Amino acid sequence: LTGLANRRSLEETLAEETSRTKRFGGDLCFVLADLAETLPLIDPEARHPLLRQTDDPQNIGLIFITPDRGLAGGLSSTLNRRVAQFIVETGKPRVVYGNVRNDGLIDNLPADACVEVACRVDADGVDPLPYGTLPPACAALNQVQINVQRLAVQAAMTGDRDLVHAAVALDPLTGAVQTLPKIHEMVDRMLEAEARWLPQFTAPVDVG
Repeated sequence: LTGLANRRSLEETLAEETSRTKRFGGDLCFVLADLAETLPLIDPEARHPLLRQTDDPQNIGLIFITPDRGLAGGLSSTLNRRVAQFIVETGKPRVVYGNVRNDGLIDNLPADACVEVACRVDADGVDPLPYGTLPPACAALNQVQINVQRLAVQAAMTGDRDLVHAAVALDPLTGAVQTLPKIHEMVDRMLEAEARWLPQFTAPVDVG
């Protein structure tokens, strides 16, 4: 494992999962991708007990630890693909939670929204499971975020700075901690600082 923080996180998670398994009387199996990849490089003849092949395992458990801060999207995507490949290759169906196009999975959210729902994964692929109807308050909160995301996408596609201002102002957290004039100033400063990567928004703006 790389780094003290990763090791500490692994040890805490293993202790927590082991305790839960003992409490509920289940089976526990660890798949350590990092160990599986690095051990042969250290000693080609090494065979850790956790990596020994078992014929027809009855229960498979995955402890999936990914970075929770920083620009870790690429790393998390790679780990997600490997976990999905492992599940498919075993041929045993599992339920995981994934981000997919809604298409009626949640009745009271737009069909083209991205939603996180339970998905059945087996050798045939990934099959999102219908959820039904969210409680009105939950649907309303989700719809606010969807509106923010729609405005942000439209802004990126058109280069309309006003849409950026509207999207950020409508974000519940931003609106809770900043006034509209401060939000407007913050957005202009952000676009100015990021002009190299957001050329569609380049325009002379007086931010004081």
